[in-house]
Amino acid sequence: MEIAHDDSKVGGHVLAKDTKGILHDITRPSFEDDEDTERYWTNLAKVFLQGKTIKTARYMTKEEAEEFGWYHRPIIVHFTDGTNFIVQSDDEGNNGGVLNVSDEDISILPVMR
Repeated sequence: MEIAHDDSKVGGHVLAKDTKGILHDITRPSFEDDEDTERYWTNLAKVFLQGKTIKTARYMTKEEAEEFGWYHRPIIVHFTDGTNFIVQSDDEGNNGGVLNVSDEDISILPVMR
C-alpha cells in the first residue's frame, strides 16, 4: 500500500493508492458513524488487496501458532509483493480462524489443530 504524500491530503483526508494507482480515502473516521467506519475499512481493504497476486498459501506451522499464542493454525496467504494475510478468529487476534470459500466444492478452509 502506498500512502500518498502531502499533495494527496485533501481537506484533512489521507489518500492511498492501490496497486492499480487508484486513490482511496483511508482517513481514520471517528468510529461514531457506522457508514464512515465501514467506508474506511472497505477502502483500506481495497488498497491492500486489489490487484495483488497470490504467490502461495499454506497453513501456519505449529511453531508459528505458538508464537501467536494460538491453538488453531489458520491459512496464511503470501503475495508476490512480500505482504501476506493471516486469517484470525476476531479483531483482537485471539486465535486462528477459518476462511469461508465461495466455491461449490469447498465451503471453508478450516483451521488445523
